[in-house]
Amino acid sequence: MKKSGYAIAVGMFALLTMVTAKNALAAPLCIQADVKYELDIGTAGDAVIINGKRSGAAVTTFSGTGFALNGTVTIGFNSHFDFGSGTWVHPSGTALLKVSPAGAMTYDVTYHGNGGAAPINVKGNFTIIPCPVAAPPSAEPSSDPNGH
Repeated sequence: MKKSGYAIAVGMFALLTMVTAKNALAAPLCIQADVKYELDIGTAGDAVIINGKRSGAAVTTFSGTGFALNGTVTIGFNSHFDFGSGTWVHPSGTALLKVSPAGAMTYDVTYHGNGGAAPINVKGNFTIIPCPVAAPPSAEPSSDPNGH
């Protein structure tokens, strides 16, 4: 069943509102953006907390926050990579996901922190996918924008 973008925006707004109101943990939300992400949304006091995993050249974890304002849901988080492993171009990645009232679902991810390489920015539209996200096949690390 394909949902309209507006219905998804309303659903994400409701999810953030319910999680904040009940101080609870919501079911994971999985998306396909530049790579796959599994978001676990919960609260700590009044703050909405986003934790999860990023499945690209390898599985890494991230943490961040989210909010809803004027009908737009915004989620931001940071990923930190094992830079010493040689798998990654940059040691950090900052992601911003937005769902507009009109239903546009966009991402903007910047990988940064390696003074010897220019930041890598990837933007586009994301889609909601089934959870959980699986670990990537070892044959596909080059499809990760931050992977070697």
